[in-house]
Amino acid sequence: MSSGQYDNNTQGLSSSVPDTQTPIEGYLIAFNVLYISALVLLVVVLLTAILSPRVQRSSLWYSFIVCWILYSLSFLLNVSYQRGPLPPHGLCLGQAALIYASPAMTSFACLGLVGQLYSTIKMGDDSEGSTIVRLLHIAPFTAYILVTVECLVFGIGHPEAVIRDLSGMYCNFTSGTGRTTAMTLIIPCSLCVLWLYVRIFTTIRKNAINVRGPLFSVQGISWPVIVRVVSFCFLPMIALVLSLFLYIKNDWEVANSSKVNLVSAAVPFVCAVLFGSQKDIIHAWMNAFRRSPPSPPCPTCGCTSSHK
Repeated sequence: MSSGQYDNNTQGLSSSVPDTQTPIEGYLIAFNVLYISALVLLVVVLLTAILSPRVQRSSLWYSFIVCWILYSLSFLLNVSYQRGPLPPHGLCLGQAALIYASPAMTSFACLGLVGQLYSTIKMGDDSEGSTIVRLLHIAPFTAYILVTVECLVFGIGHPEAVIRDLSGMYCNFTSGTGRTTAMTLIIPCSLCVLWLYVRIFTTIRKNAINVRGPLFSVQGISWPVIVRVVSFCFLPMIALVLSLFLYIKNDWEVANSSKVNLVSAAVPFVCAVLFGSQKDIIHAWMNAFRRSPPSPPCPTCGCTSSHK
């Protein structure tokens, strides 16, 4: 049997699903490829921004990328145990805890990036030193630690609740407060992001009318940056809605679970592509492979007027 749970007394595998509920090889491969690709690309994007003097970003941007690196890494901890015997209980518990904590962390990271985008459009200032921005730096990792600790405590006390998902892709819990805590953090955070979306577009519209300029002209920031941030931060919400729909229907077929997992796996990959395809990052790599004089810095590639 390829899926199951840890028995509280014997720490062995006790049957929880029919034998026909086995992982689907093609989905497993696609799942791993997406997360490995996302992890590699995100690390490359982060290192490029750190090492290239021509690439400048706000501190919230760095925090955002680091959060998605941790998110991707958490889903790969079980890669050697997706088929066959269950992984060691400690590894499975650790991965389950991190997987429950990661969406809360990335939700706050999206809130921080969208909030800074709104601040730049509204006031023309990224307000890096403001108290709210400092809190937005702390919030993702605070949520990450709190949910992780809560899940670890629950899993240690209830080892039978630690299972490998039917899809075989990762470990999670059959029940517990970790899921409730994560959703309690994610839902209000997502609502705040949606509210900021409305504020961003109403502000852009108002500014365009006031200056009698084109709708897509925003002082201090490029429209492609707005599209990148807004479009990307919608993706985690889509994955969340699909997961909730599956949970409410209680439709735990392997194929359905695997498809939702693939949607979630595509999110960090899209993040790496969107934020790694900005002009200054591409120019940094082009300059690294040629000897011609470096191109000038891109003035509107970042989320703020002062951070590219």
